[in-house]
Amino acid sequence: MFDPYGLALEKYDAIGQYRTTYLDGTLIDASATTETGIELEGLEGLANVVAGDPQFGACLAEKLLTYGLGRPVTVSDQPYLEQAQRDWLAGGDSPSIHRLINTLVLTEPFRLRRGEGSMGGQP
Repeated sequence: MFDPYGLALEKYDAIGQYRTTYLDGTLIDASATTETGIELEGLEGLANVVAGDPQFGACLAEKLLTYGLGRPVTVSDQPYLEQAQRDWLAGGDSPSIHRLINTLVLTEPFRLRRGEGSMGGQP
C-alpha cells in the first residue's frame, strides 16, 4: 500500500522542484485516498486534510518542543506543552508557526534547559 500523503506530493521531485510529468513524459497523478477514505489531490488537498485534523496542532507543538529541547518531551514537560498549545490557539488570531515557536521558547522546560557540558551546573 502506498502512502497517500506522499502520493499527493508526487508533483514535487527529490529536490522540491515542481513538475507535471515524469522524465518519460507520463503525466503525474497526484490524487490519493487516505486509509479513512478521504480523497485528496496535490499540495493544496494535502494541506486541507492535515489542517482539518484536530490532532495536527498538538502534534506540531510537541514535535517543535522536542526539537527545541533536543530530547523527547517528558511527563513533567506536559503541563507546559499543554499551556503553550492553549496560548497559541487563544486570542482569536489564526494560529501561525511564528507564534507557536514564540510560545514554546517561553516555556520553563525550554528556558531552563541545561546545555551539554555546562560548567558548574549552571543553565
